[in-house]
Amino acid sequence: MSLIGTVSLRSAILVGLICLTSCATRFRVPLNRFDAPETLGGVMNAEFELSQQSQLNGTVDLGESEPYPVDFTDRSSNGYQAALSVAESVDLTWKHTSDGPSMMGVKWQFMGASLRAPGAGQSMSITAAFGGNSHEIEGSPTVEFDLAATDIALLHSIWFTPFLQVYESVSYSSYSFEGKVSGGPSPGNFADEGKLLALAAGLGFVMRPIDIKLEMAYTKADWSGSGSENYLSWGFALGLFY
Repeated sequence: MSLIGTVSLRSAILVGLICLTSCATRFRVPLNRFDAPETLGGVMNAEFELSQQSQLNGTVDLGESEPYPVDFTDRSSNGYQAALSVAESVDLTWKHTSDGPSMMGVKWQFMGASLRAPGAGQSMSITAAFGGNSHEIEGSPTVEFDLAATDIALLHSIWFTPFLQVYESVSYSSYSFEGKVSGGPSPGNFADEGKLLALAAGLGFVMRPIDIKLEMAYTKADWSGSGSENYLSWGFALGLFY
């Protein structure tokens, strides 16, 4: 296969994955990140990762007065993320949590070697992502809302062997949403804004083309309408890259 054909195929796979999994019907916020600092290296290299992680599940409390508050509980669910390299130290990224927001962003690695040359001491990078979704949950009542999200993070890792690393991240995320409830006994509006500060640490095992991560994260979530909560979460991820 020619170089142009290979690049086109990789780009098509990434776009297809985004289109297939970016639709959401509920409001969930990820508590785990699985973000190591290494970029993919080169140009038009790709990675796709599937994770089992903790998320915040938001439900509208119709038992209170309008504007209705949103209650959050943590639960385990699936997450997805993909990356496409556009330069040796720059990746375009996409993240999506099961029934949650889709986030497009960029990762810039300013220290260390790429994922294609692991085992090179320490690595550091920064990431930024933005996104959101419009949701409609059909039924009686029907719930509709719009969500906007922003996420920035500083990432660091240390390689102990060419295959084993410990990575850490500190991240800040903001979420805002507003919506309405209709078609039921208690129609009305709701809105909330949240700020999340998270510290995560994980163990990564990399043997090309497989990337496995185990992670623990501490998250402080502060919602304007729902108050503050602290969460300790665990998860694991399996990625394939080339």
